[in-house]
Amino acid sequence: MVGNVEFDHGDIYPDLDAILTAFRAGTALVGDGGHVVANASDPGARDVAAGHPRTVWYGFGADAALRCLDWGHADGRLYARVAWRGQAFELATPLVGRHNLDNLLAATTCALLAGLSPAAIAAAAATFPGVRRRREVIGEASGIVVVDDFAHHPTAVALTLEGARHRFPARRLVAVFEPRSLTAGRALFFAAYVEAFSRADLTLIAPVFHRGRLAPDEVLDRDALVAALRDRGRDAVALADGADPVAAVRAHLRASNVVITMSSGDFGGLPRKLAAALEETR
Repeated sequence: MVGNVEFDHGDIYPDLDAILTAFRAGTALVGDGGHVVANASDPGARDVAAGHPRTVWYGFGADAALRCLDWGHADGRLYARVAWRGQAFELATPLVGRHNLDNLLAATTCALLAGLSPAAIAAAAATFPGVRRRREVIGEASGIVVVDDFAHHPTAVALTLEGARHRFPARRLVAVFEPRSLTAGRALFFAAYVEAFSRADLTLIAPVFHRGRLAPDEVLDRDALVAALRDRGRDAVALADGADPVAAVRAHLRASNVVITMSSGDFGGLPRKLAAALEETR
C-alpha cells in the first residue's frame, strides 16, 4: 500500500528522488498474485505506482477504484460515502482528520480486494479505536486534556492539528513539539513548520534533539520559528534547554486547554508525566 510519498528520513535519503526510487523498487516486487493499493490524490504515490500493471487506486480521482463521493465530520466522528465497482456504501469511524480519511479508504480498498463485504468493513470501521501515539488521549485533569502524538514531519504536524480542531472545537490548542529525528530538526522544513504550527493557538518548541549530529546551518532555528509564528498572530515559545519540561509546559496552560505533545520519541515521558502532575493538583 502506498499512502503518500514525500521527503523524510533525511539521515538515510539525500533527497526526494532517492525516496521515490526506493518506493518504485518496492512496488516492482509486487507480482501477479498481489496489488499495489495507492492514493490517487497524492503526487508521490502516483509517481511510484502509476507504472505498475496491478495498481488499484483509492481517493477522489476518476480513476479511483474506491472513490470517495463525500466525507466530513459529525459528533466527533469521521464519515465517508464511497463507491466500489458500482456499489455505494457509507463508512464511519471514531477517528478524525483528513489523513484518517486516507487511511480509512486505503484499509477499505485492501479489505475489499481480500473479499470482505462492505457491511463487514463498515462494522469494523465503526468500532476501530485507533492506535497508540496517534492523537492518543493520555488523560484529563483540571479541565486540561493531554494528548500524545508521533507527529514530527511538518505534514504530519499539520494534519494532527487539523484533526484536533475537529475533535476539540473551540478549545485552546497547545502544541508541544520536540524536533527529535534527524529529519524533524532540519532547517529545510522551516517554512513548512511555520505553516503547520499556525494551526495551533500556542506552540512550545523543545530543543532540537540531534543538533550535535547536524551542521550548524542545517539545524532548525527555533527562535526564528517562534518569531515567524508570532508574526502570524500565533503565540509561540522556545523552551529553555535543560529546563524541567513538565514545569515549563504547565506554566503556559489553563483550564479548557488541549495540549498535544508531538515527537518521534518518548519525549522523556512528558505526556504521562504532565498528565500525572495535572491529576495531582486538580
